[in-house]
Amino acid sequence: MNNVYLHNLYASKTEAGYSLHKFPTSLIKHLSAKGQPNAYTLFGSEIRFTIVSKVTVEVYTPNTAQILIYYGDYQGEFHRFSGSYTFQIEPKFDEEGLKRLSQYHRFEPNLVRIILKENMTVRSIEGEYVFPDISKFPKQKYLAYGTSITQGRNGFTPDLNYPGIVSEALGYECYNYGMSGSAYIEQALVDFMCENTYDLITLELSVNLLGDGYDVSIFKDRLSYLLQKIAQTQPHATVIGITILDNWRKLGFDQNRGTQKDVILYRNAFKSIMKDYPQFILLEGESMLEFHHLSTDLIHPSQYGMIELANQILKHTKM
Repeated sequence: MNNVYLHNLYASKTEAGYSLHKFPTSLIKHLSAKGQPNAYTLFGSEIRFTIVSKVTVEVYTPNTAQILIYYGDYQGEFHRFSGSYTFQIEPKFDEEGLKRLSQYHRFEPNLVRIILKENMTVRSIEGEYVFPDISKFPKQKYLAYGTSITQGRNGFTPDLNYPGIVSEALGYECYNYGMSGSAYIEQALVDFMCENTYDLITLELSVNLLGDGYDVSIFKDRLSYLLQKIAQTQPHATVIGITILDNWRKLGFDQNRGTQKDVILYRNAFKSIMKDYPQFILLEGESMLEFHHLSTDLIHPSQYGMIELANQILKHTKM
């Protein structure tokens, strides 16, 4: 893992290679029992390097994972694999091509961005590449925190989630801290996220606490800490809170995991706490997404839904 830049990503050396995770190991132990394994489930995290000549990458996943290669902003190859997998990356543009493309990109076209989805270990990266010039990366930063909806659980490729679409439209670096099934707003995670400063923050919270039977008072306490911490550490950020989106509870399905009354209770709690932060923007979940833009599980946005969510957020950002 020498000469690579890890974006929204950490790596720990093991006998099998470098285990990838989206939070430092010192933080993972402070997450919930449900959240700890999700720290190793990667959505939108990236391995970056500047390519010189052909590079060979060997990875491993115990399940099924995906990799999408971008050359700067230019979409390249897609890989879906299980177990051990080896693939090659080659430069797409020569020096003359790079010069001609110089005004048409956010990232340099010789910057390889390996965008990841699901759990994986990197066994080796071999070939001709160098550490990238990070001074050329976008300066503005976007933090997206929320559930698997934010993570991009039902997107068919690693880049197809609303945080990725928003960051692409704005030209920002995206830090996607969506937690599938476990957006519990733990204090240690809040403190970690607020160590850096951001230009845009979105908070999609939290159908996970509702679905796992947490009393709304716990949601209110944890959300209050989160908003207070953001107010203290992010004085220049545009902060957008998003209440629970419409889902199957609206139609009366699976009442053992919360009802529409619970959804409304959580939404109202979010609204009441946001009143203390008039500088923040509140977007109401019931108006964020057409119901037919859900997947068949009736909770995760479809591909059209991800685009719709992104466009709703972009209406409220400083373009």
